[in-house]
Amino acid sequence: MEQRAKVIAAIVSLFLIWTGGSVVYHYVEGWCWLDSFYFGATTLTTVGYGDRYPVTDTGKIFTIFFVFIGISIALYALGVAGEYYAERRVEARVIEHLAEKNKTHSLREHMRLTRNGGKHE
Repeated sequence: MEQRAKVIAAIVSLFLIWTGGSVVYHYVEGWCWLDSFYFGATTLTTVGYGDRYPVTDTGKIFTIFFVFIGISIALYALGVAGEYYAERRVEARVIEHLAEKNKTHSLREHMRLTRNGGKHE
């Protein structure tokens, strides 16, 4: 799979797990949508302020799976995105280096031709 497609798939997966978890918390715990998304975000980022927590048995059992699956997906998405960003930075530096090297080579060739009156050696 192309690197860019992996990044998009990882981010979409993270968004889907976050949204899915929020829907479950909304209906199982009876939280408003904002609180559900807030809890999902604090759980997936491992912040966990403790101001919200599931009180139903179903919510607690779901949270166990949500944490393991969700944090795994979040870490994978972060890793894939970081790798993609790092590769783009390296590619940009290589291109920049090659362009600079080409300028130097062209300048040397120009100076050599100028010294020889435009004749190739």
